Amino acid sequence: MIGLQIVTVTLLILYLPVILVNPPGALVRQSASDLHPIGERFRQMQPALQAVWNFLLGSSNVPLSFILIPLLATFLFALTYRKRSRLLFCLVLVMLVSVPFLFLLLPAQPGTRTWTFLIVPLILSLGCAGMAIIFAVKQITPDWVRRHTVILTCCSGTLVLLFVNFKQEHRWRFAIDYQISDDLRKMGSNIDRVRTIGITGGPWEFYVAEDVYFRRVSRNPDQEIGVNNSQYRYNREDVLILKPDSAARIDLAGYLLIGEHSGLYSMYQRAVPDTTAMH
Repeated sequence: MIGLQIVTVTLLILYLPVILVNPPGALVRQSASDLHPIGERFRQMQPALQAVWNFLLGSSNVPLSFILIPLLATFLFALTYRKRSRLLFCLVLVMLVSVPFLFLLLPAQPGTRTWTFLIVPLILSLGCAGMAIIFAVKQITPDWVRRHTVILTCCSGTLVLLFVNFKQEHRWRFAIDYQISDDLRKMGSNIDRVRTIGITGGPWEFYVAEDVYFRRVSRNPDQEIGVNNSQYRYNREDVLILKPDSAARIDLAGYLLIGEHSGLYSMYQRAVPDTTAMH
């Protein structure tokens, strides 16, 4: 009870500046553009639920229909487990099953991160599914050694699948960082002769240039290096990091394409270093 009171007071203190500065409608009133009729909400519900499912699992490779497995396992536990723990299973079921109805009832569709609280009931439900599988294995394979071999194999396979999924998701979410690493690896020791970097001024070009800059400085901190944000009239920079629509307007004779990330940037390095670039 004391913990609930502390949380309540903390939330009030955190929201107090917002309440004082803004009218009450800023907290409870939705913009008309954010409100959707129930027919549109019904059409958008399946992709919205899939997005929430992907967000909670941290993977986009699992169909939404797979949630029926932990839901069924939780339902069986709620029916068969001892009475003292049934309330927990019922609460998990209600929280997970209520999501589609909330989508239909709320005129404004909540953001994906709004459903973060569902991670706890989802983990409990997945735990029920795991326990159900273990119970089934015990019934099918009464031999102790064989039973634990099957369980160990299932757990190991699950861990391998989770690791592979993590690698795929990480490479997808941070694709530009992997591309930058590949570009720097292709440059190899040629990065030592980079004394000027040219960018077109966009956010991604600066992001890439920053990695090139720090990699270059880490190898030779005593040598000066400059970053030029211009239209490259003279093309004297040792490295050019360009927006996709800029490469066609710039004379790239004497430059080699190091790498590119679709729609974000292209990186070029001068084939022959310009020794007058810093003078």
